[in-house]
Amino acid sequence: MDDIENRLMEKVDSIADDLRSLAIRIHDNPELSLEEYEACRLHTEMLIEHGFDVEIGVAGYDTSFIASHKSEKDGPVVAFLAEYDALPGLGHGCGHNLVGTIATGSAISVMDVIDRFGGEVRVYGTPAEETVGSKVDFIREGLFDDCDIIMMAHPSYHNADGMNTIAMMNMKVEFFGKAAHAAAVPEEGINALDAMISLYNMINAYRQQTRPDVRIHGIITNGGDAPNIIPAYTSAVFYIRANDREHCNEVYERMKGIVAAAAMGTCCKHKISQVENFLDDTMTNYALADIITNRLESFGVDVKRTKGEHLSVSSDLGNVSHIKPSVQMLFSIGTPDSGNMTEAHSIGFARDSCSDFALDSMLTYIRAFALATYDILREPKLLTEIKEEFKRNSSS
Repeated sequence: MDDIENRLMEKVDSIADDLRSLAIRIHDNPELSLEEYEACRLHTEMLIEHGFDVEIGVAGYDTSFIASHKSEKDGPVVAFLAEYDALPGLGHGCGHNLVGTIATGSAISVMDVIDRFGGEVRVYGTPAEETVGSKVDFIREGLFDDCDIIMMAHPSYHNADGMNTIAMMNMKVEFFGKAAHAAAVPEEGINALDAMISLYNMINAYRQQTRPDVRIHGIITNGGDAPNIIPAYTSAVFYIRANDREHCNEVYERMKGIVAAAAMGTCCKHKISQVENFLDDTMTNYALADIITNRLESFGVDVKRTKGEHLSVSSDLGNVSHIKPSVQMLFSIGTPDSGNMTEAHSIGFARDSCSDFALDSMLTYIRAFALATYDILREPKLLTEIKEEFKRNSSS
C-alpha cells in the first residue's frame, strides 16, 4: 500500500472501537421505522464530532439527516447511505445497525482524501426502509441530484458485489357494502367480506398464470366487526413484486381489474389506494462494484460476482440506482463454521448482527469502501467508466 492507503487504514483502525460501539448500541436499542430518534442522534453526534456539517429532519422525516464534509477543491460528490430502523418483534433482524455504521464509518474514513483530491463526502440518514421507503422521498426532494456515486452495504450470509432487489408496488383495497342482521334480514345486506374472499380466490387463480419472478402477497386488515352483522366494510393490503418495474406495473393493472371484478360480483363498491412508496428494481453499477470488490479481494474476502442475478426482496435503493450510479454490496455476518446462517428477518439474524464476526466484517467493508473511494478520486477515468455504464443501462 502507498502512504495514503496506509493512512486510510490507520484512520479506520483509530475509530474502530467507536464504530463497534455505535453498531452495538443501535442493535441493543431497536427502534421501528419513523421512530429511530436515538439511532439518528448517535449517528449524527459521531459525524459532528468528526467535523461534518449535519442537517437533521430532511425530506419530511424527523429521523432523517444529511451529513457533509466538503473540500476546498472541486471534485465528485461521494455518498454513503445509512439505514437504522428495526423490525417489529425482531429488533435488528435485518441488520440495519450495521448498514448505518458502515455508512458513517466510511464517510469519516475518507475525509482526508476528499480534502486532498477535492469533492465532497456525504452520509444520508434514510429512515423507514422497512416500511415507507424514505429514499424515494429524498429523490422527490432532489437531495441526490448532485451526487456522483452512491454506496451502501447490507448484511447477509455471503459477500456479493450487488444486492439486485426486485420492484415492488403496494395496493390497499377497500370494499364497501351494506350492513344487515346476518340471521334476521340477510337479504338486506351487501357483504363486503364476500368481495374480499372472492378477491383472494381470484388472486390465487391468477398466480397460476404469472411469470416465475412475480410475487403477490397480502393481509386482510379489516374483515368485519361481528359474525351476526353482514360486513359493510373490509380492507386489505397487498404487495406486488416482479424483477422489473415495467412488468410490476402490468401485474398491478391486472390486479386492479381483479379488484373491480370482485366488487362487481358482490354488488360492492371498491377503492384502491397506495400506502407506501413504490420501489424500483436495483440497477447495480458494476463498474463501481468491481472497484470495491477488487479491494475486498485484496483482503482475501471471497466475493460472489452476481452478474445481474436477482434477489426476491425489495429496497428503496432500487429507486436511487435509476437516478445515480449506485451499489448495495452484500457482506457476510456469519458462516457455517461460526454456527450462524439463519434467514434475514428472524431472531437468529438479529442475534448475528451484533456478533464479533459481523462487526469484523463491517469494518472490512468500511476499509474497502474507503480504499475504493481513494481509487476513484485519484483515477478520474474510473468515474468516467462508472458514469458511462450508468448512461448505457439507463438508456437500454
